[in-house]
Amino acid sequence: MVDDFGRVFFHDEKVYRAIYKQSIPSCINLLQSELFAELMSAGLIPVTVISDFTLVNYELVLEHERLFEIQQHEWSFEMLKDAALTVLRVNRICNKYGFELKDAHPFNILFRGTMPVFVDIGSIVPKNSTSWTACKEFIGAFYIPLIFWYKNEAYIMKKLVESTFYKMQTTPIQDI
Repeated sequence: MVDDFGRVFFHDEKVYRAIYKQSIPSCINLLQSELFAELMSAGLIPVTVISDFTLVNYELVLEHERLFEIQQHEWSFEMLKDAALTVLRVNRICNKYGFELKDAHPFNILFRGTMPVFVDIGSIVPKNSTSWTACKEFIGAFYIPLIFWYKNEAYIMKKLVESTFYKMQTTPIQDI
């Protein structure tokens, strides 16, 4: 996986994100924004603070709340549906402040108990158009698997959810 915002790592049972130098200004702006405050107060992103942890070659390190990780192919229908709704809710709140999610896949969702949490704060970027950058990814990663699952096509749904590439971007053509 490639992340242009920073690197997540674990140390002493804690979760950290070392922020790349070029991302520090946007990270600080995000952390101090009303958008970030609203997402945190709604429990939609992990509790995140600037850490005093030091790391060579990184001027800024964040500490994140540690959340429960379960593989997406192990999720129930309700978990996948709730994760999808969480992505949409986070994106809607981002839009309110002129931002959007550039990524909309299940790898950015972890769980706080039974509640899905969007963990990739580096995916929050300024909105540059009227359409959603990650719309096709959301459709391939959430919408289509949910449709197949709803239709009791569990094998197809599991293969889609297990895929890290979400190859199917639209529903198959049904013309005969």
